[in-house]
Amino acid sequence: MEKNFSGYCRVQDGPRLVFLEEDGGAWEADCNYGGCAYESECPIGREITQFLKQQREDEPS
Repeated sequence: MEKNFSGYCRVQDGPRLVFLEEDGGAWEADCNYGGCAYESECPIGREITQFLKQQREDEPS
């Protein structure tokens, strides 16, 4: 599965399109999500965090 997010990236100081891919149950972004110093204030980072939270909630228990 693949999902994309677009918005402002502070590291690049401009617009950015980020792809998030699922591989074997793990999600990987083509940016530094999970290690970016600006992640908490990044609009794209917030969208990814919300998406991953929703994915976990939707998983069958």
